Amino acid sequence: MTTLPGTLRAFSLTGLVCLWLFQSVAWCEGTWRDDFDDICSKTDQAMTFTLPELTLLVERCGALQKVIETQEESVRKVYLKRLQMCRNLYAYMVEFKKNEPPSK
Repeated sequence: MTTLPGTLRAFSLTGLVCLWLFQSVAWCEGTWRDDFDDICSKTDQAMTFTLPELTLLVERCGALQKVIETQEESVRKVYLKRLQMCRNLYAYMVEFKKNEPPSK
């Protein structure tokens, strides 16, 4: 037979574990969204970046795409489309800078 304090202790412990798990999931989700915000917030500065900086941004887009593909369908559709637009801009700028004649 369990006592009331033992039951309350088990209930409290279970609640704390659930709270910790939910907090961990929210933190992980925030991490990829923070990365997304960081990558896509730089599109207005794309012309000022060097070729290595642009290449790094394209690579970061590819890595982030893999993470977003594991998300729920509606989140995946929206963020993949937005990420693809950012990646396309950076990739275009890479090609533009590669083909740009050297300045005198």
